[in-house]
Parts: sequence; structure tokens; C-alpha cells
Amino acid sequence: MSTSESEARTAVFEGREEMTGAAERSLKFTGDVIKRWGPRVPGGKVTAEVAGHILEEMKKVSDSAWSERFRFTPLGFLSFLSIGAALYILALISLFMGWVVVAAIILALSGAISILEFVFYREAVDWALPHAEGNNVIGQIEPEGEVKQQIIVSGHHDSAYIFTYLERCPKYYFLRTLSTYLLVMLITAATIVAAVWQLATGATPEWVGVLRWIMVGGLVMVLPLFFFLDLKGTPGAGDNLIATAMALELGRYFKGKKDAGEGLKHTRLWIVSFDAEEAGLRGSRAFVKEHEKELKEVPTYLYNVDSVYELKHLKFITADLNGTMPLSPGVYNDLVAIANDLGYQAQKLKIIIGAGATDAAEFAKVGIEGSTLIAMRSETFMTDVAYHTSRDTVDAIEPQAVVASLEIGQAFVHRRDSGIAAG
Repeated sequence: MSTSESEARTAVFEGREEMTGAAERSLKFTGDVIKRWGPRVPGGKVTAEVAGHILEEMKKVSDSAWSERFRFTPLGFLSFLSIGAALYILALISLFMGWVVVAAIILALSGAISILEFVFYREAVDWALPHAEGNNVIGQIEPEGEVKQQIIVSGHHDSAYIFTYLERCPKYYFLRTLSTYLLVMLITAATIVAAVWQLATGATPEWVGVLRWIMVGGLVMVLPLFFFLDLKGTPGAGDNLIATAMALELGRYFKGKKDAGEGLKHTRLWIVSFDAEEAGLRGSRAFVKEHEKELKEVPTYLYNVDSVYELKHLKFITADLNGTMPLSPGVYNDLVAIANDLGYQAQKLKIIIGAGATDAAEFAKVGIEGSTLIAMRSETFMTDVAYHTSRDTVDAIEPQAVVASLEIGQAFVHRRDSGIAAG
């Protein structure tokens, strides 16, 4: 083993006691913010106040710190649910009126909005909905020498809207949502076929009558989409205020090292807390747009954290944005290797379609290498899930999962600064 490798391996385990203390402070910070402010839905006044509080903490652990405002549509991302339900009703009325082509166009439009907004996180209908201001909070720690690379450590401080299906019956959440989407997709396909048939022959297929009544029955599944979201929001402890708290603690650790004359050699460290992640990654999108040139001046890597609950479910994401956006093998393989070196069992995870995205996707879009650590269950049928429910409190977070996330982040930065990374 070379001297540099030995030093890097020592650095991996250095400060484990410090990270345990950092985990305790992270949990306390998370609990205190929730106790004082409660839910932090995207675009809300409370969320802006919390961003201001985070900025004050960021100033203590960085060489420089600031916030950046951006405009976005809080409900644009998830509007496809209520829009889809409304368009479904309009299509049903059109079918009963005999307007098969109109019904097909309406359902096709609904499908396009859903795919653009939810699958690809594109701002398809945001222009037509109310806008609000978000606030990203950013800190930087400069290295002792020339900047040769940058590492971004990030989380997000906004909290999700409550998903009522998960709140009331989490065990059947996947089955309930999947069956609804499949039903609507099949009805849409059948209606388009009927419209093409009508345009080609001038006659309406006889089975359209049956299709109408299938759609009537489908209202049992579609109408609840109007009530899928509880807009008061979750406490958002594990998803994802704890990640912001951990980013601050990593900043505290590396700033402390620098003040002691043991700072990073050639790595500029960014500590970032995004806003509006729950509104479709709007905060990280604004950040990347604002800083893309800087991020590409030297090699830049992202260590993002999202949804930390249980250590046994530690995973690193390999493909983001509903599985459509590959992340960096060089980063997620390195993170898995670091976790193993630290004695943790980590898995790789490709986000499946319908499971959403993390802020890492916005960086991958412009070629910035990175991955997201998550520590939550990903089974099809789950009970007592905290994610996107009112149960997302500090009590749902396993302290050892926080320790692991901090240790892995610390070791990742040390190894990269030492120029050692697993292929």
C-alpha cells in the first residue's frame, strides 16, 4: 500500500467520534426546526423563513455563504393528478356525446402532461399556474492550494405534500396507483383506436358503448386523484431536512479542519441546501442553471443525500429521473466501496418509473458526475412508511443511518481530495 493510500484509508476512519456527535447535532437541528416551523411546503412563507435560518447556520460553517432566489410553480409538478382526473371526466362526457375524436384528443393531452411533468419533470403546464419564490442556500469552503476539483454536498430543506394513499393505506399504495395508471392508459389507447377507426370509416365501433361504462366504473379509481395530495405538508424530517443538517455538519467538520491548518488540499467544497425539490427538482434546476459554467471549470462531483431512515436500506442511486437519467458509475461505485470499507452494507438502486427523482438528476443532465445516497425501504408493499406522510418525524430516523451518511460523505471528500477513487 502506498503512503498516499495509507493516509487516505486513515482519513476514512478519522473523526468517527466526531461524526457521531455530528449525527446527534443533525437530529437535534432537524427536530428543532420542525418544532419551531413545522411543514415546509415549496413556495411557502415558512419555507423561506427556514431557508433564512439555514443561511445563518451556513455562515458559521463556510468561508462564504449566501442564498439565491428563483421563481417556480409550486404545484406544477404534481398538477397532473388533478388535471388528469378533470380531463378524464371531460373525455367521458365527450364519449357519451358521441365525440370520440374529441375524447381521444383529451385523453392523449392528459397522457402527455403526465409523462412530461411526472416522468421527465418537464414544466409542461407550469406557465398556467401560480408562481412563487424559492430559496437555495449555498456555502463554500476553499482549499489550501489551487482549486483542481469541486465537491458538492447537498440535501433539500422543503418538505413534501402528504400523499394520502401512503398516509392511510401504505401497504397498497403501489397497487392502487399502478392499477389506476394502467386503467387510464388502456382506456386512452382504446379511445384513440376508436377515433382512428371513426375517422377512417366514418362509423363508430360498437364496443365504444362498453368503453363508456368501463370509464364510468373507472371513476371509482380516478376521482380520488383529486384528493391525492394533502397540501398542509409533512414534517419532512427524513425527507429531507436531515440531509440539510448533515450537509451543515460536514461543512462544520471541513471548516474546522481548515481552521486547524489541515484543510482540503485542492478541493473546493460546496455545501448546498436546495429548495423546491418536492416541486419537481425546481431548486436544483435553478442552481445548475445559475452555476453551470463554474461547475464545469474544473472536475465537479456531487454527493447528494435524500430520504434517510434506516441503515439496513442504505443505497446509492445508479439511474435517476424515473430511471431515465444514468448517474456516474465512477461516483456510485466509489461510494459503495467507501461504505464497505467503513463496514456498512450498501446496495445500488436504479429508480424505477413512477418512483420519482432526486436532485442528482439535474446535475447529470449537464454532465456533472454524482449520485444520491438514500436509506429507506423500496419494497412494493410497505407498512408504516414515514416517507411523504405525517409520520415523517425525527423519531422515524435511525441515528446510525445518519452516522453512516456523514462518515461516507466525509470519506468521499477525503478520498477525492487525495486523488484516490475506485473505478
